[in-house]
Amino acid sequence: MEQVLCDDHLCYILLNFAGDLDEPRARCVSKHWAQLRRRWVASLPYNACIHVNPVFSPDGAIIAVAGSNYTGNPSPFVMYDVRSGAKRHEIIRPEQVFVGVGFLGDGGIVAVAGNTSFFSLYDTRTGALLQEVALPDRWTRELAVSPGGAMLAVGGDDTVCIYDAATFERRQAIEYYCAKHYAFSPDSATIAVGGAKKLSLFDVATGALVCEHDRTTSASGTWALAFSPDGQLLAVGGDDQPYLPPFSSDESSEDSDADDEDPPALTLYVEAGRVRGPDIACEFAVCCLAFAPNGSVLAVGGMRDIFVLYDTNTFEVRRTLRSDDWVGRAIAFSPDSSKIAIDKKKGFALYETETGDPIRVP
Repeated sequence: MEQVLCDDHLCYILLNFAGDLDEPRARCVSKHWAQLRRRWVASLPYNACIHVNPVFSPDGAIIAVAGSNYTGNPSPFVMYDVRSGAKRHEIIRPEQVFVGVGFLGDGGIVAVAGNTSFFSLYDTRTGALLQEVALPDRWTRELAVSPGGAMLAVGGDDTVCIYDAATFERRQAIEYYCAKHYAFSPDSATIAVGGAKKLSLFDVATGALVCEHDRTTSASGTWALAFSPDGQLLAVGGDDQPYLPPFSSDESSEDSDADDEDPPALTLYVEAGRVRGPDIACEFAVCCLAFAPNGSVLAVGGMRDIFVLYDTNTFEVRRTLRSDDWVGRAIAFSPDSSKIAIDKKKGFALYETETGDPIRVP
């Protein structure tokens, strides 16, 4: 039998062995030896089928997670203490599907949206419901918060609404059919909106269209997007399978686009998203992506049991992080870029960004 006892400095291994059982043999080794054994990953449990991107509070002390539960049961919305891994608040919501979560302002309020016609605001300290804000659409598809938390964008089937995070007055209502994902630029001057067939950039102050990119080559359009911290790059992920239109009666599959190359799963748009840039080599369809706040890496997850971290200077693979799920759906960096959270089958795991080592918590 083996028992492992640990403190901040040493690891003691007590072994009972054949012989005099009254004198168990004790061996003292450094904690570094113990770390050579199977690492323990800081896992934040969450019982949901699909996770939306987790978010860290502005001070990095809290991580909020939400997801979807297709079993017919309500879905929990959970806030964890990052340092200890303990749950601060677990809020059971009637929705079966969550689409987004984000901290507002200095992090004292967190917004969450699900498959309803409103989004909800909670007090981060107490977990109390503060307010519910009605939306023009009956179904919410996405929620995104601007850098600094001064605005949030929420939308459904036909409209992307931008709200002031202090007064919750609606600033803009942008008509956009079936918008899937949003991302504010770092200066909050523009918002990128990805749909099934196009990628659009809008001016936040006026709601005017800035530019538009065709995404019809991908079977499912845009699945994920994010601006680089300097605002010069817009990374866009999606399906790596081509869009195949229905055949007409006088067409055959032999005359189709079957010989065309598969569309890129990961593309960069340069000049603040206004010009299409290079495609980045990625071997799987991209479901989620995020730039580290310090701009050092771009993390990508998708239809594979790994998350890939690209060096943003060369866009070569710096390292990979393995998940226990067959698809990576959610990812987030801490505000200081030191930690990265990736989703697992039943929760999230935390890793050191620089080394890729699992984070050990008390």
